[in-house]
Amino acid sequence: MENKKICNKGVQIVIKYYKKNFPHKLIRKTKFGEGCDIFINNEPIEIKSTSQTFKQKNNFTLTKNEYLTVCKNKNYQVFWVNVKENKIILRINRDEILANTESEIRYILNLTKLKKKLKNEK
Repeated sequence: MENKKICNKGVQIVIKYYKKNFPHKLIRKTKFGEGCDIFINNEPIEIKSTSQTFKQKNNFTLTKNEYLTVCKNKNYQVFWVNVKENKIILRINRDEILANTESEIRYILNLTKLKKKLKNEK
């Protein structure tokens, strides 16, 4: 149940961000099995929520359905949200997802290179 609360809070953080900064964008929560958490102007957004710090978290697992949705949609994005800090840590586009995901039985999005990119952007 704790994971569900963390996930829901992460989704709410992203929705609040979009409503505040882009009020004209259409936001729709998805149904189970759509391969993402929300659509913003028909662009799929997956939200990976955590209470871990930037230094503690090194990867996320994508479901097979999420990964297949990434492959099919050039506008797919993943938002990494820290619910304790109440903020979006990183936005990852489709090309970065495909370049940094190890595909086996589970699809693991490795954050190591993306963390370095984020540090260089600051």
